[in-house]
Amino acid sequence: MVKSSLTNVDSDLIKSFLQDDAASPLKKQMRLGQRYYEGKHDIYNKKFNKYTIIDPCVEKDGKTIRVEKEIEIPNRSQAKVAHRYHWKLVKQKRSYILGKPITITYEPIIENLTAEQKTLMRKVNKQIVDKFWNVLGVAFDNFLRTSVVNMSNKVNAVWHVFYDTEGNFKYCNIEPLEAIEILDTKTQTALTDVLHFYKIIENGKEKTYVEWETAEETKYYVQNTNERADTEEYLLDVSRTNPEPHWITELRFNGNLEKIEKHGWGKVPYIFIKNNEEMQTDLEPIKDLIDAYDLINSNFINNIEDFKEFIYKINGYGAESLLELLERIKTMGIIRNNDATGSVSVESINFPYEARQTILKLLEEKIYEFGRGVNTNKTELIGQAPSGISLEFLYTDLDLKADDCIESLKEGLYNLFWFVAEHLKRKDEIAKDLNVFDFKFKFNKSMIFNKKEIIEEINADDTISLRTKLEKHPDIDDVEQELQRIDEENQATAKRQAIIYQNAGGFEE
Repeated sequence: MVKSSLTNVDSDLIKSFLQDDAASPLKKQMRLGQRYYEGKHDIYNKKFNKYTIIDPCVEKDGKTIRVEKEIEIPNRSQAKVAHRYHWKLVKQKRSYILGKPITITYEPIIENLTAEQKTLMRKVNKQIVDKFWNVLGVAFDNFLRTSVVNMSNKVNAVWHVFYDTEGNFKYCNIEPLEAIEILDTKTQTALTDVLHFYKIIENGKEKTYVEWETAEETKYYVQNTNERADTEEYLLDVSRTNPEPHWITELRFNGNLEKIEKHGWGKVPYIFIKNNEEMQTDLEPIKDLIDAYDLINSNFINNIEDFKEFIYKINGYGAESLLELLERIKTMGIIRNNDATGSVSVESINFPYEARQTILKLLEEKIYEFGRGVNTNKTELIGQAPSGISLEFLYTDLDLKADDCIESLKEGLYNLFWFVAEHLKRKDEIAKDLNVFDFKFKFNKSMIFNKKEIIEEINADDTISLRTKLEKHPDIDDVEQELQRIDEENQATAKRQAIIYQNAGGFEE
């Protein structure tokens, strides 16, 4: 993160921002989180055939010093096993928050309405939500899922809104590693500029492109390298309109173009959503635990490979060097010595299996504890027929972690809806005074629960309204649609009853 309030941009300034960003500890953690998510753990860099020992030696003046000495054993096995707990916990978090589609409602507070007016207002509000959904499109839920993964691995999710070449409103996730947010110097909270950079290979050479975004326009730069002078600079990209407004409007008279007006959002069209207040990835609290788990299991596998469960000891056939001994144990399970008896015996090796299992179980518990996830293998906590209370207890940490993420997503969604609302207002599809904070975002968490128990509790509660019961019902996603179905069924029932009563006869005058 870079804090500044700059208005003039030049090549040296861009180079300074990019250099600081490359060396940023935050970006280092982001790259590490993504690497572990892809299963590329540190265990793959471990050399099991090399050991460092302390070798005491005596100098000429008689003083003894301790010297580190590296020993390499060529025949040592090199099995490396990565356990993808971070990947699993991120997937679990994403599915828990967004396993079901998000529910969006528009609920402005208007007092003193009649029942008929309330019914009409609900229909109007539903139409407004539909207009926003038409802009967001069917890919919106996947867009949010990608955002949660980026937040978990890379601290931030970065959203960008723009108009494409045909004038259509678009939004997308930007790679967080390729974005630099620039904050105001006074409060260090307001976003004033964003540097979006990316690399493209042209003619076999990698070239960096930079988009400098402000609240009013975008400037495009391209890397220019002078190999002879060994210099590098960022020049305005002549292949683009520079600077480029966020959108334009064409004023026509009798079909003829009279004027082109350039416009800016008035806000930087980038939105940064933080994973948590600590600005940490989900990997950081558990990385050391995962590394220890990888190391213990990899060592165990190598020991089984190098040292057979049974070793034949042959006496009277001559001793051998250490490397020869290790090679024979690994390949044939045979050792020799100089004992003249000529006897053959079988030696068994007892691997510390129980101790290893105890350590691994403890590590796994701590990974889920500090990773704030749900270990569904712990049947001793929930039993064979889990109740609602035991499941709530099991999901406590994941639920709290999800709430932190959801609050950040909601803040981002209000910012995104501001841009969508401005777009719709310019097209006169919604009222100019529409307030985006009248929208409500409900994340339908995918918790495993005892459905029968929940439904029984809802039906037994006579203190809450039908709408509230439907909102809490585990099988109902669209409350408005369900209320409409109930109303239609009630009307159909009333008609049938009227027909029955009429056919039953009555008094005649």
